[in-house]
Amino acid sequence: MIINNLKLFFRNALRYKSVSLINIIGLSAGLACALFICLWIYEEWTVDKFHENEKELYQAMVRSKESNGVSVYENTPPVLPQAIKNDIPEVKNVIPYIYDFAKNVISVENTGFKLQGIYVGDEFFEMFSYKLTQGNPQTVLKDINNIVISREMAVNLFGTAEGILGKSVKFNNEHVKQVSGVFDMTGLNSSVQFDYVLPFESLYVHIPRVKKNWNNSYIYTYIQLNKGVSPELVASKIENIIAKNSNNETASLFLRPFSSKYLYDKYEEGVQVGGRIDYVKIFGIIVFFILLIACINFINLSTANASRRMREIGIKKSMGAKTKELRMQFFGESMLTVCIAGIIALLLVVLLLPQFNAISGKQITLSLNTTLLGIFLGMIVLTGILAGSYPAIYLSKLNAVEVLKGKLSTSFSELLMRKGLVIFQFTLSVILIVAVMVIYQQMKFIQNKDLGYSKDNIIAFKAEGKAITQLDDFLLALDRIPGVKNASSMFNEFIGKANSTGDLIWPGKEPDKIVDMQYMRVNYDMLELLGIKMKEGRSFSRNFSADSLKIIFNEKAIDLIGMEEPIGKTVDLWGDQYEIVGIAKDFHTESLQQQVKPMFIICNTQRTSTIMVKIKAGELQGTIKEIESFYRDYNAGFPFEYRFIDEDFDALYQSEQRIATLSKYFAGLAILISCLGLFGLAIFTSENRKKEVGIRRALGQKKSQIILLLTSEFAKLVGAAILVGLPIAYLLTRDWLTGFAYRVDLSVVYFLLAGFIAMTIALLTVGYQAIQAAYKNPVEALRDE
Repeated sequence: MIINNLKLFFRNALRYKSVSLINIIGLSAGLACALFICLWIYEEWTVDKFHENEKELYQAMVRSKESNGVSVYENTPPVLPQAIKNDIPEVKNVIPYIYDFAKNVISVENTGFKLQGIYVGDEFFEMFSYKLTQGNPQTVLKDINNIVISREMAVNLFGTAEGILGKSVKFNNEHVKQVSGVFDMTGLNSSVQFDYVLPFESLYVHIPRVKKNWNNSYIYTYIQLNKGVSPELVASKIENIIAKNSNNETASLFLRPFSSKYLYDKYEEGVQVGGRIDYVKIFGIIVFFILLIACINFINLSTANASRRMREIGIKKSMGAKTKELRMQFFGESMLTVCIAGIIALLLVVLLLPQFNAISGKQITLSLNTTLLGIFLGMIVLTGILAGSYPAIYLSKLNAVEVLKGKLSTSFSELLMRKGLVIFQFTLSVILIVAVMVIYQQMKFIQNKDLGYSKDNIIAFKAEGKAITQLDDFLLALDRIPGVKNASSMFNEFIGKANSTGDLIWPGKEPDKIVDMQYMRVNYDMLELLGIKMKEGRSFSRNFSADSLKIIFNEKAIDLIGMEEPIGKTVDLWGDQYEIVGIAKDFHTESLQQQVKPMFIICNTQRTSTIMVKIKAGELQGTIKEIESFYRDYNAGFPFEYRFIDEDFDALYQSEQRIATLSKYFAGLAILISCLGLFGLAIFTSENRKKEVGIRRALGQKKSQIILLLTSEFAKLVGAAILVGLPIAYLLTRDWLTGFAYRVDLSVVYFLLAGFIAMTIALLTVGYQAIQAAYKNPVEALRDE
């Protein structure tokens, strides 16, 4: 019986090639797309979950009640870890952690590289599962002069990763460090990548001016609980530690699981409201709907194709075949089709995975572990059940007498279901078209929005060596290079989250009220270099004395402190009196998902670590080469590495850009699968109505009328899908845009254009088949009458 059914399956597949081909192409494309998305979801879901102590690892977060609402911060005071260690017995380990965003030079003799590193507490390698190939996790960070390096870094510096313990390296050509360990991050799905690890206490050797108290927050605090300890209990014990040890009564602590850091990083009014997990959920829904669209094609074509298998079904039933046996046969055929499509899908994924990695920015490998294998087999089974169940039931219940007579009546409910499935397919397609257009327009809006400063032709690089000790001379020398329009410096990075402080006091401020305000330390000419406009007052200038005790606020800050006619008034900052000399127009240094925050700017010519250079238009490449040559001569032993600040800004939306690109491809594929199904139904309809078309042609009906007749039914279905899909698309895109503080308006043009695109694609799909049917010789259609 099984052999016979297999023969029938392959015979029918070869006999009805168009239907079989459309089914297999649609299912394999849908399964390949779904598998790609599942691989992406799996990669996102498993970030930071490789640590053996994952269930006990937490991060201490700060919830701060401020005048404009409740904010959440990762930065904590550097003395917090020791206080937790002393007071909370349920905590096994707690460490301070700093990710050094500025790359530093690690060198051996004449070989040096700029590398990324972290400063951490002694127990780092005991808490986290970054594999040590050499060194003892309990002692590698005990000595302040120790350094633990990556395997790749060891090979680059020493030519080998073996037998290098105790060897010396230089940190920024100044501090000598002893290699105490080697770690290997190969294959680890970590949210943070680094090349070396330094003991936390060495931070105060490298940067002596950094303060270590309760009033400065610049570290992350990671906690490992004892096994079996309730995190709620520990959270209740640490909640008021900051308030007890400082005058900041508005700040409280809570715990966030370490492995949640990557996916759940968005907070509103102190409450976790999502993050990248939203995109994981969206793509999970897309997986289901893409498979559903592919299954709908199969269902529609299988039931529409029933008339071709009437004789087979009738003969089997008349010879005593039971309904259950027929159902099993047709369900088995569906499962076999899905399995063939699954094999093709797997081959497509293998072939296209490098391109998918390039688009998604991932390094996904197709390792068939039990989880991924289970996901793939689960998709095959789910698709088989969705695609095969209804056709199996429908075909097996056909009446034997009627089908042997060649009569196949289609009930109203069956017709309604088939049409309903087509409407559902194109409803999803319309939603995806609108979504892609809105995402594209929002990304375009971000790129073109006036940010309050000019980011074009500006490069940034770290001040090192003599560029720090002789900064003024260095900047003057840069200014003299042809092609350089301006050069200045500032503390830390311009793009991204700025430093903040709650130590600002202004006239009328409530004494017990802590207001956290962002700030920038800049050198002379920095505001001019960036093109930041002044609303009132002046910028910093060498023509005025004592600008080191002058301060500039942005518009948001002035609104916050409520000061009228602020120019010339003074505020207290870190114990000094600063005179307000200007109000800068608001400018964006963070993602446009965030509102511009209150900020002040002070002039400090010494405490600046980032050099920024504005280059004249049209002279970019030549000028950069001259800057590089000058830098190497001026700063021997320090490699020159720069970046453009517009690239830093684009990096804020890297995830959104990649999501937008993936969405575009997945939406296109979903529409293509829908069109395949529509094309298949058009072929079937044309063949089913060929005698009707022949008679109409013989009676003198015009070809254009026949084309209209064959396409109008499908046009009505797509029109209904447009009417259903557009309101849903509006609600979904409006909800997505609320995640941006600055966003495009939802123009009616997007929705009209989406409807037009959907209708055009559908008419082109069925129109080709309708034209063929209309131009066919009516004699051929009526020959057997």
